[in-house]
Amino acid sequence: MNKRILSIGLAILMIFSISIPISFGTKVELKNNNINPSFSGFINSNTLYVGGDGPGNYTKIQDAINDANFGDTVFVFNGTYYENIVVNKSINLIGENKNITVIDGSNIVDTVNINIDRVSISEFTIQHGNEKAIIINSRDNIIKNNIITLNGYGISIEGDFHNNSIINNNISFNYLGIQIFKSSYNIISGNIITSHENCGIFLGESKYNNISSNNISKCGIGIKSQWDSGYNIFFNNDIWMNNDRGIYCIRANFNNFTNNSIRLNKYHGIDVLDWCYNNTFKGNIIDSNTYIGIDLGYAYNNIIIENSITNTTPEGVGIDISYKAKNNYIYHNNFVLNSYANAVDRSPTGDNFWDDGYPSGGNYWDDYFGIDLNRDGIGDWPYLFHLGKVDHFPLMKPFGKKSVDIKSAEDIIPRFKQNVFFKFLEMFPMLEKLLQISILPLLTLKQNQLISAIFSAGF
Repeated sequence: MNKRILSIGLAILMIFSISIPISFGTKVELKNNNINPSFSGFINSNTLYVGGDGPGNYTKIQDAINDANFGDTVFVFNGTYYENIVVNKSINLIGENKNITVIDGSNIVDTVNINIDRVSISEFTIQHGNEKAIIINSRDNIIKNNIITLNGYGISIEGDFHNNSIINNNISFNYLGIQIFKSSYNIISGNIITSHENCGIFLGESKYNNISSNNISKCGIGIKSQWDSGYNIFFNNDIWMNNDRGIYCIRANFNNFTNNSIRLNKYHGIDVLDWCYNNTFKGNIIDSNTYIGIDLGYAYNNIIIENSITNTTPEGVGIDISYKAKNNYIYHNNFVLNSYANAVDRSPTGDNFWDDGYPSGGNYWDDYFGIDLNRDGIGDWPYLFHLGKVDHFPLMKPFGKKSVDIKSAEDIIPRFKQNVFFKFLEMFPMLEKLLQISILPLLTLKQNQLISAIFSAGF
């Protein structure tokens, strides 16, 4: 009887050992059921040690990998290991302390080459790869909690290899941070990506990737998506103070950019250029970028909604649409303190749409001078701007709860005049109604011409 109980207990233990993944204390949970996060816990798995002073410890990481079996762990003690390793076993490769457990590629080809599925690498500094710090030519791998610095490319996934996760790494001072090329269903999350000459993250011909909660700064371009990259999700990234654009898209389609912060980039916040279509930009904060907040080139069928586009300088434009762009929908955005113009639309009138109809409404414009007699939150006359473009249903208050400093908008003269005008009209309700009737025929004039006419008349 006791043997039977013991046998049942061992069977249960084996089931749990196989099904429960190890934890490295990651800040980001893996919720993709297609990804198997680790492979430890097998009954016959072993731990091989590299460095340290234990009897039988290896002196080289590659030697330990060569002797490892499927599911084993190779644990590396603190030290600098001058190696270019090839991981050809499905193992867990773990450093003792990522700050002082170093794999140094001596500027010879790639530092770490993963060419088998289901490898986990964590807690290392990986440096001096002449080409890449880590190149992934396989599936279902995890690269987590590492410092990756002073390489050509930081991490590169190349080819038809999917379901890799790059999580909570500090990737800095490489030529390019993370490259995903012809690869899909990968997770790039929780990384600090900074100081790369080229891009923080590059996607080419890649689909269905999840790029979320990364902090990307001081790169040439924060995120570049091109060459038919599509159906990717870019969510909750902080993209700031890059030396060129925050986000650059060309020939990228059906992507979703949601709740990102794109700020303080040296040129444009977001570029959506040639042959970009059916992308959605929603709920982003696009603030204090130089020259243009969002630039639409030969782009069509894109949706730009619920963004705050603010403080574009010098002579900055909140959103600039080229003459080739068409069928783009721009509504429920907040345009505040863009120094030259909130919007410029060079396309033929009617090619793009600046509101969502009534009662949904259009955009909030800090230089809109209309009134709202029926208090429905929508201005009683349209917002007219560049070359006769029209938001038919401008919002009287900012949409949603985006970070928009309305008080600062009072610093610009048109906004100040609007406030004075409203205060004056509140003193004379009959005059408010009379002015609305008399102003309506003048709606073909630009907004600033209209207000100038009102004030010149003595109001």
